[in-house]
Amino acid sequence: MRASCRPGRLWWIACAVATSVPAWAADDARPLFASSEVRTVEVPSNGTAGAVRLGRIDVGVLLMDRIGLDLPDGRHFVARRTAKEARDAQHPVWSGSVEGVADSAVSLTRQRDAVVGVVYVGRETYEVVPYWTGEVLLYGVGSECRPPYANLTAHGGYAQPRDQPAHRSSTVDRLGAATRRVVAYYTPASRMRWSDYGGIESRIAAALAALNAQSTNDARWELDGLREVDYVENGDARAAIRWLQHYLAGTGASAPRGEAGASAVLLITEDNNLCGVVAPADAGSKSRMELHAIYSSCLTDPALVAQLQGRRGHTGHDTLAEDSTGR
Repeated sequence: MRASCRPGRLWWIACAVATSVPAWAADDARPLFASSEVRTVEVPSNGTAGAVRLGRIDVGVLLMDRIGLDLPDGRHFVARRTAKEARDAQHPVWSGSVEGVADSAVSLTRQRDAVVGVVYVGRETYEVVPYWTGEVLLYGVGSECRPPYANLTAHGGYAQPRDQPAHRSSTVDRLGAATRRVVAYYTPASRMRWSDYGGIESRIAAALAALNAQSTNDARWELDGLREVDYVENGDARAAIRWLQHYLAGTGASAPRGEAGASAVLLITEDNNLCGVVAPADAGSKSRMELHAIYSSCLTDPALVAQLQGRRGHTGHDTLAEDSTGR
């Protein structure tokens, strides 16, 4: 029952305390947005049509154990933190899941004094990105027209992924698991495309945090290098993976530093015929390092976890059988 303010000794102090408690304190879940409104604005091309939530987020929300999530359609959820991670002191990562939703994951991280992240609620995906107005945008991601994935092997055959469903679990499950080092490259086209939404570097960092939040008890993905390369898209992600193989082999370019000890090297592009292509470093290499060419819109695709871990996901995306020539 709500406390009433009645005259009496020190009544004004009691009244001030009782009425100054914010609404979120009642259920111990601080809202993600300090202030926001539902609006219709231009969203990235991977977004769904309709309303979005636009407002301001206090980075202090990353210190909370429970966060209130108000989706653009009016539904309210509460996310509970399951693990606290940090790439470094300047980039804390909040990982958790949605209470009452079995198949869910939430990851939030600080990038350039803004909060970015990904929210998975069942089969729905939402992204949290900075907006050009200086506010933060929460929008739904469309999944109907995502392209398939392709998996190329070193010997010209196709490595069929194990028919194992991908599922999400707490980051706590991976405590003690080894770390997978990731080197990520992106193209000028990707940099330009995401410049109004926090930038491609923030998007890559947020995507890796999301992978860690929703993956099973596997090794944690850790970003070990990030920079732009001069690849020019031609629409075919298979050409991108071949370019990356040659690039790392030092053909036509100086071999970049940092990839030697990496578990995976990612090339983020705007080639949109495939969500992603995976291949070994080169046809004769014995290294276990994998190369991935990923369409930037698919960085938050739930099926990407299955692709990176070499198994088929539960989202229904196809995986193409191709030989090493890309046919």
